[in-house]
Amino acid sequence: MNVTFLGIAAHASSQPFMGLNALDAATMTYQGLAVLRQQVPQSDRIHVVITKGGTRQSIITEEAEMMFYFRSKFPDMLKDLSRRVENVIKGAAQMTDCGVDIEWDYSPAILGVRANDQLVSRWVEA
Repeated sequence: MNVTFLGIAAHASSQPFMGLNALDAATMTYQGLAVLRQQVPQSDRIHVVITKGGTRQSIITEEAEMMFYFRSKFPDMLKDLSRRVENVIKGAAQMTDCGVDIEWDYSPAILGVRANDQLVSRWVEA
């Protein structure tokens, strides 16, 4: 999934009240996912990176981008995890009053988490 938060640029010291900080939405999402990880099964994985977070220190960030992928051992649990992650993203957008564009990859290259006990035991022997 790719996510873009859309805010409004403003000068950070002279007119911060004129802006909507997209980077704040991205960092709130990142922190929200850190908390969410505590409530998901150990077989689930959430991976995320902020790929765009601004260009100037003195300007409130107008656009921030994040890239995600998540995995689960079971398809129904992956569906629920996806819903929960999307809720975190939308919640961060609401808290910052930023817009958000969520682009799902409906044909991901990564399959669910699977353990191959025979392969693991052979690897350990080797």
